[in-house]
Amino acid sequence: MYIILSRDRLGLARRWRTYRAKIYAIPGEDGAHPKHPHSLQTFRPADDAVEKGYRQVTAKPDPFLDMLRHGNAVISAFKTHRMQNDMAARLLDKDGKLKPFRTWMRDVKDIASHYTVRWLRTEYDTAILRAHEAAAWRQARQEADVLPNLRWMPTTSASQDVIHKAFWSMKLTLPVNHPFWRKHRPQDRWGCKCSIMQTDEPVTGLKGLEKADRIKPVPGLDNNPADDGMVFGKSHPYFTKAYPGAEEAVEKVIMQSRRAEIKIKARKFLNTVLVNESYGKPITLSVGGIKEWVNQPHKHYIKKNELLLSIDEVIRSAHYIGSGKDKHNKSITMHLFETQINNEKSWIVVREMNDGVSRLHSISDSKEILKFIEKRNE
Repeated sequence: MYIILSRDRLGLARRWRTYRAKIYAIPGEDGAHPKHPHSLQTFRPADDAVEKGYRQVTAKPDPFLDMLRHGNAVISAFKTHRMQNDMAARLLDKDGKLKPFRTWMRDVKDIASHYTVRWLRTEYDTAILRAHEAAAWRQARQEADVLPNLRWMPTTSASQDVIHKAFWSMKLTLPVNHPFWRKHRPQDRWGCKCSIMQTDEPVTGLKGLEKADRIKPVPGLDNNPADDGMVFGKSHPYFTKAYPGAEEAVEKVIMQSRRAEIKIKARKFLNTVLVNESYGKPITLSVGGIKEWVNQPHKHYIKKNELLLSIDEVIRSAHYIGSGKDKHNKSITMHLFETQINNEKSWIVVREMNDGVSRLHSISDSKEILKFIEKRNE
């Protein structure tokens, strides 16, 4: 993780890198070396927590799951940046002199414990619950014509939240699109284990909503993950109390680390035949295609790369536009498929080679690519 220190008069940035390297050279009790924070895996609420919670509701392939994973990467990068800056702030003693490494290690032990043990456990458990609710909300919206209402269901926790108890004890039941749900939902408080249930039973509890506006969700849990793909929202202290330079550092490390991770994970599709019904021909993915995709500039660069992790579903649902000569090699036929990223159009490029094999090549957000279309799909 990149950190930005406000002053470097004593070479603090260099000293920090030296001390940080020493930390990750110390074996644990089992003899293993801890992971370097550049991996992001050490600190973020694990992707398997999101997978676990989401799959409790549906087993269907869903590109939205990749949005949740991306949200994990973002908040864990902000968390890492804040933790490292907290640690770096203790490099100097009261006289402004650099502390010996062992003294500094002792002084930052409480910081490490909070970030990597106590808070991580809570974040992991909460990620499962909120991913579950994200899937439940998406399903409820899709099935609202059959089951138009949602009921606030009782908590499964031994420790009952008094505020939420007021909702589920009255069997609060409201339409899926009722304004109440924009401000109040299960999992908008730490430790909440309430849930929503789809139902066609009548609306109840409207009179009990008079005092609801006085109740405020906990910062970081006031968003609906089903809307923004963020298990933890932008009001979380990791965002609101970030050190100067955090956004710049996070963007850089997210792009580098996640890009490398996606290039590896996308290889699971190397032996998969990608199908688009309108196109009608099998499409294959190569290592070169993966590399070209992740290196391609794009307005929504990070989310563009995330699509590779569900490329089978992306190709299946894309709109086939038509074909023309490839702008780099006129002997190759280029096929374009329209998809959307952040509600904006992008175009997937598939190359049909001289031997008849169709290979996924890249993706573009430039409308200029449409001028190469010579034969449109009717």
